[in-house]
Amino acid sequence: MAGYFLMCQPEPGLGSMQLGQGGENASIFSRRLLSEVVPFQPDVVTACYGMNDGGTVVLSSGFTVLAGTSQGVIASENFNDGTASGWTVVNESGETSRWRVVSGAYTQQYPVAAFDGSFFVGSYSYWTVGLDWSDYEAETMVRALDSNEDSIGLMFRFQDPDNYYRLAMSRRQGWRRLEKKLNGTFSTLAIDGRPPELGQTTTIRVEVDGAMLFVYVDGEAVFGVQDYSLPIGSIALHCQGDSVFDNVVVRQPFSDPKVALSHPLSYTVPVTSWDSYPYDLRVSAIAGNVPGGGGVRFALADFGGTVASSTDYSAPYARTFTGLGPGDYRVTAQIVDSSGTSIIREYNQVIDNLTTSNGLPVTPPDLYTYFELYPEEFSDNLHPNGLGYDSLSFLVCEALVDSGMLP
Repeated sequence: MAGYFLMCQPEPGLGSMQLGQGGENASIFSRRLLSEVVPFQPDVVTACYGMNDGGTVVLSSGFTVLAGTSQGVIASENFNDGTASGWTVVNESGETSRWRVVSGAYTQQYPVAAFDGSFFVGSYSYWTVGLDWSDYEAETMVRALDSNEDSIGLMFRFQDPDNYYRLAMSRRQGWRRLEKKLNGTFSTLAIDGRPPELGQTTTIRVEVDGAMLFVYVDGEAVFGVQDYSLPIGSIALHCQGDSVFDNVVVRQPFSDPKVALSHPLSYTVPVTSWDSYPYDLRVSAIAGNVPGGGGVRFALADFGGTVASSTDYSAPYARTFTGLGPGDYRVTAQIVDSSGTSIIREYNQVIDNLTTSNGLPVTPPDLYTYFELYPEEFSDNLHPNGLGYDSLSFLVCEALVDSGMLP
């Protein structure tokens, strides 16, 4: 939008501001509109349709432990003080690692790759302060350097070297895998076929709520699993080679509704009948904080649009789509209220109240209605895909021009 403004209105005095943070959710941002947007009395405000379900936190210098703050932050670490105080290194591969803080980030600089059966082991550094944590959200930024095609990831509910969950991502193997190590034995909880990019910073976020495990990569919900094995534990940073970690934050779990497909997973090709078509496809999802009487709506779409949709109002949430021909399909899951309305509409209602009470004019488009009509333009239940972003850009620019405020 800033580029659009500057190209269409190059005269002095026109500027733009962008507010928001990675992992922010709709309820938090709607509250921040009053304190951080309205005071500037902007001429035009654009609000994003798809918001994440995480919390927001402004990190302070060094390590802090905060209890009962408005952001629900339990602990945060950005390594700006030049130390990794409170972190303990474990070399499970038997190789010597080199963990140190460099330029305000926590790095590991030696190759330490080994295997336990088909599972990667290397080196990790765990946060000693959190061994008794139970339900929480944890987030960190990770980057595998160009020489590291092996595993990198985040461990959570870490109790000891024999008991933890782990998201491992491997460029060499071409996957992301949610794993469990219980009493010294590894097992796979979920796997997909999308590896990390070398040299690219990736944000990993996990949410653990009782037996529900949610994993997000760069804001996209990639895994939703139910597992009762490990109820408490800290977090740890895992790698097998040159890697960088930064901006670690652990928050109290938010009460926002959340949903993630448990089957099929992203970047997989599942069917339930191989011999002949039409095929049947069973879909399922893990959902938390579903409103009373609400459920999960599953939508199946091909490149022509929505093929079918169905809502399950009782957990465990699952549906089977039948009579499918060969081809590519997209499955999405949305939490709905008892009337079948997507809860994202609640965000729109908050925006309406804010604009009315502050005398701010509102110009269409109604992006909620648009994406309800074209769910195939979602990459998941929150974020548009490439086609969706093209449509969003066109609709917003058209609305700005129609408002008479821009050419």
